[in-house]
Amino acid sequence: MAATLATDEIWQAFLGTYAESKTFYHGHTYGGNPLGAAAALATLDVFEEERTLETLPAKMARLDEHLGGSPDCRTWATSAAAA
Repeated sequence: MAATLATDEIWQAFLGTYAESKTFYHGHTYGGNPLGAAAALATLDVFEEERTLETLPAKMARLDEHLGGSPDCRTWATSAAAA
């Protein structure tokens, strides 16, 4: 499992058609790995059991406070909460 986080400015720089070759080129050896997939599913079970997403707003507020209210932080935190 993998994720790439970027500011909107960077995302826009890589946004384009396949023919334009605008993409985040990356590779990893865990793509489709059954053990990695099982671990991800088990993590989702823990998130549900511990109601992780319900506790995020307070944690995001604390993170925002510690990061000085950066607009990029608020954008990321809002996006994460909506997911």
